Amino acid sequence: MSYYTSDSSDGESEAVVEYNEDNWWVLEDIEQNSPNVKKFEIYPSYKVPPPDDFIPLGTNIGNNTRLTYFHLCGDGLEDDDEIASKESLEAFCEGFSRNGSLKNVLIEHFNFHRANLATLHPFVVNNDNLSEMQLHSCKLEAADLEQLADAFRRRSNPSSITTIGIGGPSITDDSTHAIARICDYCPQLETLDLSQSRIGDRGAQELSGAVTDNETLKNMYLDGNPQITPGFGWFGFYLALGDNVSINATYQSNHTLEKLGKGDDDRTGLPAEVMSLLQLNRGADKTSVARKKIFHNHLGDNFEVTPFLDMLCSDMEEKLLPSVLGWIGKDWHLVTCEDQRTRLSTFFQIVQNVPSICSFSIVSQLRAENASLKADNASLRHENEELKRQIEKLLSQK
Repeated sequence: MSYYTSDSSDGESEAVVEYNEDNWWVLEDIEQNSPNVKKFEIYPSYKVPPPDDFIPLGTNIGNNTRLTYFHLCGDGLEDDDEIASKESLEAFCEGFSRNGSLKNVLIEHFNFHRANLATLHPFVVNNDNLSEMQLHSCKLEAADLEQLADAFRRRSNPSSITTIGIGGPSITDDSTHAIARICDYCPQLETLDLSQSRIGDRGAQELSGAVTDNETLKNMYLDGNPQITPGFGWFGFYLALGDNVSINATYQSNHTLEKLGKGDDDRTGLPAEVMSLLQLNRGADKTSVARKKIFHNHLGDNFEVTPFLDMLCSDMEEKLLPSVLGWIGKDWHLVTCEDQRTRLSTFFQIVQNVPSICSFSIVSQLRAENASLKADNASLRHENEELKRQIEKLLSQK
């Protein structure tokens, strides 16, 4: 069974060509760099090329400049099948790795722990067009992933990568350190698929730490990892998405991650608190998302206003408090009645503790300035009268 239920296309309209007994000519088209084949996949449920064709196919793909999508599925193959042997897979990848046109590469159910994954490294490092790399159920272990992370680190165009999939039973807590490194080396990564793996609480904690400061990753698929528990593994994501230790921590938390599973949130087994934060993150206006999280975590019925005001007044002058109130009241017509009630309660507590915020301080300042001007004017009139007397005295002496 393939992990991929839809075409991981790059927006092009060409159909995916499947290798089977009815279109054996596709191998020749790939060798001849024909524009007729841009998306190609091989499933054992259709037909697998014989070893004598499989190894040259890797070389022909490496020389091809038309292909943009390639899916190789080894589901149903046994380890002793000649096409799945270490020698065949390495020879295929050695030729395949010279390709520079592929954007989407999906390989599953091949043993890359037995074969040398390093044969794929030149492809990862040098293909500037690559946007999606999926290696599901390829029996990758922690040491293999560390090597793969080094290949991503050396990529000439790291920003092209938007989707990575590294799932399967061999992916455990020991794998997550290398996976976190791969995320760091892909600054535009939007989707990370780790589904159907054996990641537990320790690995989930490491992954949640990796997303805290990430501003591009929208989807991290962790469904099919039943060892992650609400009190430990998923709690790490709760802190990453809306750390409630302080208002500043909540503001600095992750407002980008939207999904932790491919299906509905409640079907992934997520705690309600995590689901709520993920749903908030789906808002387009991230400033508004941060505001709602602050209300949710800090400005509820049990809101203690004194620490909030102490923090506020220590960092800024009191004259900026009206701007804070304006921030709290923003988008009033877009929130629920319950949120409006919470905001009114917050307004009341702040005004109750800082009544000077409602005083007419500007009017008082203008009155003081006016009085000062009147005093200056009276002084000038007095000086003017004195000058007139001196002038009259001088004129009378002539």
